[in-house]
Amino acid sequence: MRRQRAGGSRSLGRYSRSDMRESKVTHRLPATAAWRRGLYFVTPDTRDTTALVSLAANVMAAGAVLLQYRSKSRDRDLRRRQARALLACARSAGVPLIVNDDVSLARDVGADGVHLGRADASIAS
Repeated sequence: MRRQRAGGSRSLGRYSRSDMRESKVTHRLPATAAWRRGLYFVTPDTRDTTALVSLAANVMAAGAVLLQYRSKSRDRDLRRRQARALLACARSAGVPLIVNDDVSLARDVGADGVHLGRADASIAS
């Protein structure tokens, strides 16, 4: 089965090429673990970090092959805490973590990539 990309969105595995040259990558998943076909789980928007991590852990245990952290909260500290907690959970499951719409948060926590939609920051930024 072929999957089509959602209209106009783009994902950058480990950011853009220039980001790769500028940042220090501290973790890489084995090539066989990254970007497999299967369930791509996008997190719900919630302030309850414990429930969020528990849900993500259960979904990854059930076979999710990629985790995308999506939060529209304006609370930067909450998003950073949640992203770090999800990253630890994803690492223990061997699943890549993608951060939605926030290149700097993805870089700060060491996520495996970032998802950008049409109205989000450009790839160059």
